[in-house]
Amino acid sequence: MLLDCEKIPGAVRTIIGKLDRAGYEAWLVGGCVRDLCLGLTPKDFDLATNARPEQIQKLFTRHFLTGAKHGTVTVLWQGMSFEITTFRSESAYSDARHPDQVIFRSTIAEDLARRDFTMNSLAWRSDRGLLDLYGGLSDLRQGVLRTVGDAQARFGDDLLRLLRAVRFSVTYNLTPVPDLVQAAAEHAQNLGQLSRERIIAEMIVILGAPHAHQLKSFAGSDIMAETARLFFAVRTDDQVLCHNLSRLVQPDLPEALRLPLFYLCSTALDLQAAGLRRALGRFFIRSSDRAVQDLFVREARLPRHLARDAQAILYLCYLRLLLPLDQPLSVVTRCRLFRLLARHGNLKREELRAPIEMAARLLQLSLGTALPGSDLSLDACRAVPLTLEELALSGRQLRLAGCPDGPVLGNVLQRLLSRTIQEPLLNQPAELMAIALSWRSSTDKPHKK
Repeated sequence: MLLDCEKIPGAVRTIIGKLDRAGYEAWLVGGCVRDLCLGLTPKDFDLATNARPEQIQKLFTRHFLTGAKHGTVTVLWQGMSFEITTFRSESAYSDARHPDQVIFRSTIAEDLARRDFTMNSLAWRSDRGLLDLYGGLSDLRQGVLRTVGDAQARFGDDLLRLLRAVRFSVTYNLTPVPDLVQAAAEHAQNLGQLSRERIIAEMIVILGAPHAHQLKSFAGSDIMAETARLFFAVRTDDQVLCHNLSRLVQPDLPEALRLPLFYLCSTALDLQAAGLRRALGRFFIRSSDRAVQDLFVREARLPRHLARDAQAILYLCYLRLLLPLDQPLSVVTRCRLFRLLARHGNLKREELRAPIEMAARLLQLSLGTALPGSDLSLDACRAVPLTLEELALSGRQLRLAGCPDGPVLGNVLQRLLSRTIQEPLLNQPAELMAIALSWRSSTDKPHKK
């Protein structure tokens, strides 16, 4: 495993050379060096230098200050952007996330000493080659994840490193050393100090990583269980949760499915149909129409459109679980499910396809089996009205015909929609009006004494 220098852009060498000629020292550092050692092409190239921010700004015409407090200047060069940060060390972290004080330093060794994991403490420059003060290259070769220095101190400084440890393990197939997992377990209960936005950003990557089996390495650390508690207000068994996720997480899992999958694994430790049905039933029986959506917004702090999508996916999963799973659904039953989904989520027909496809995949993934036939497919319902917008008769027309406004009108429209799902050919203005008037006349008849 050698650093692939050919993947380093010429602009990086030019920037380092420019800083060198000005009397400073600069190194390529961090994740880009790690990726180069792994044979990967880095997305970003970051540099560290003993030049102060104001000195960096004088050297480069096109730049902007992106982290004045942390000594970071973003330089635009040859159509690329590079973050250049002054060598620094950090004081105590009172909020377990940000250092109380950043202290500029003069050597690369002092800068590398503050980094989180050994694989991220690598540095490179062409005349010195790879600088590896903490055995990061050896750890990459052996496939292990280790902190720089004491794991307790590293996690105590910055709680986000708990989730970063999980992300690095499942992304690069690294097994955490025992003292890292033990230290993580002692800090996991403090994850609530982090913003939900930062936790979600890490979880989205974790739940779509290529080496999900490494989640079992963190079983018992309570990182996943505490995250589930923060997101969904549930208490769950971390061992079982990690093992279930390790089986179900896939690298091609659409982002829209990742948090719904995490929700199912967190609330239904028994991933059989009955267990899933019970878990979803707690929210969709005798609760508000937007129970899960509200939970995702309130606890997980998801944007409302993402929470709405998650609600729709889980609601359709619940509806399908109420029906026999070993029998294909008739077209009429399928259309009824989709009509309920549209009404529940206030969705238009064009908005139904995505949650339907996602729900089918989530059920297949969770249950470990495909549903019979094209079970959840919108195509068979092409000629069937599924929403009130598709009815050939409007509420305005019914009001003009004498139908009372309010709940009565809404009930008539829903009954008409239900009727046309059974008999799509009835979806004609005259036919629907005749049916509605027949219902009204039957209710207007005097009762016999």
